[in-house]
Amino acid sequence: MSGNFRERHGLIDLPIIRNRRERHKMAVVRPGDNGQDEEQLEEYDGGKDNRGEVEEEDDDGGDEKGGRGAPKAGKAALTEWRVVRTWTIGGKGKGKGQGETYTLLEVLLHTGRTHQIRVHLASTQHPIVGDALYTRKAARQRHGASQLQLLARQLTIAHPKSGKVLSFEAPYPAHMVDFIQSLDERARRDSDEEL
Repeated sequence: MSGNFRERHGLIDLPIIRNRRERHKMAVVRPGDNGQDEEQLEEYDGGKDNRGEVEEEDDDGGDEKGGRGAPKAGKAALTEWRVVRTWTIGGKGKGKGQGETYTLLEVLLHTGRTHQIRVHLASTQHPIVGDALYTRKAARQRHGASQLQLLARQLTIAHPKSGKVLSFEAPYPAHMVDFIQSLDERARRDSDEEL
């Protein structure tokens, strides 16, 4: 993902709701929002607040709680994350400011909502690199990743009939390996230039 978390481990506990204006997107609902503010989850551009305060009515005109026209609270969504590795590219001692920071995360879903990882990370202003849906085009071009840098590395389920726990693992796909290698190379170049 783009950016750097201050902590090494954390939880994002924000309900998720369908974005009312862009139905193919999801948004978060922040605690204390009454749903009357129509601000939508903004596409991340490195500086905008990615708050998602939305309201939505069911097709029958009522909300989740049955009140007509009342805002929905969204569905509970809990995402746990842990920092695996961080790269800072450029900016060190060169008068270029902070440079670009990228972080490889391990994420554990405690719930399974549509676009949960993507929406939760974008809402913290740490979008997934290459995310064409929740990141602005300029940011995607700056990162240099043409594909979404997201992978379900491990999936563990209980078999529906036998109850046996099954676990599946996948290697990083070539586009992610290439992107990680490019970060390593860029960081190595920056380190060499500092010497």
